[in-house]
Amino acid sequence: MFADIGAASTLYVDDDGNQNYTTIQEAIDNATPGDTIIVSPGVYIENVDVYKEVILMSEGGEPADTFVYPDDPDYDVFYVDSDNVTVGGFTIRGAVS
Repeated sequence: MFADIGAASTLYVDDDGNQNYTTIQEAIDNATPGDTIIVSPGVYIENVDVYKEVILMSEGGEPADTFVYPDDPDYDVFYVDSDNVTVGGFTIRGAVS
């Protein structure tokens, strides 16, 4: 018996609702390990739990236009709990130290 090996997908996030998802967490929850998540410029207020192997990047790779603030300032903005995760191109504000 052979298993189908699916190709990695690209999921898109836009806080204005013009893409597949409006939150980063929603995209991660629906991603398959190995997927790429592209986040459009904007402001995202959420604590993101990255528990899958994904690539998470801002659309232009430019931190000056893609901001992530914590929904709960007592927790990390990005909590990475998986191997082989790439996160880049974001300005992160209000993170716990």
